[in-house]
Amino acid sequence: MAAAGVWEEKAQKIAVGAVAQSVVLWSIGGIVLAVVLARWARGPARTFVVAAVAFTVLSLAGPGLAQDTALSTQVVLAATHVVAATVIISILARRLSARDADR
Repeated sequence: MAAAGVWEEKAQKIAVGAVAQSVVLWSIGGIVLAVVLARWARGPARTFVVAAVAFTVLSLAGPGLAQDTALSTQVVLAATHVVAATVIISILARRLSARDADR
């Protein structure tokens, strides 16, 4: 696949490792958000899901606004965002719910 960033004019190849690295990096961000919410939010699981879904929707702007990128690549990148977010959000929300029930 080749895609251009939002402010780039020319598409560059995307390596599979770059996709995996991005998923891991943003997953760490989600974990940090979950830890912060577990400590200070009243309903950490619900708050986390709302915030994480909002961030996921915002992340779809990247593939959607990428110039010089084939529509098929934009769809695959958007689907990758949604699949990764679904997995990570559900795991972290379940952990937060279980932790909240133990209190």
